Amino acid sequence: MSLDAIVSPYLTRPQLLGWYNISNPTLKKWLRTGRFPKPVKIGEGEGDLNNLRARWLRTDIEAYDAKCRTRTFEKRKPRKKVRS
Repeated sequence: MSLDAIVSPYLTRPQLLGWYNISNPTLKKWLRTGRFPKPVKIGEGEGDLNNLRARWLRTDIEAYDAKCRTRTFEKRKPRKKVRS
């Protein structure tokens, strides 16, 4: 088995920023407002989002994505017909 085939159960901050195409301040805002799943801390010691000890469980992010997709479809309203 090659190392490329191993998928980590954790995602890093840079991976999330790239996946959602957002900036670090946006991620911090989402976390502060409770919009995004909270990270877990890997290892001991003090740390925050700028410290690479913060990781997100892949399963939490996948559940968040599914929830967002469901919410998006529920909010869509049918278009009104335009009279010509």
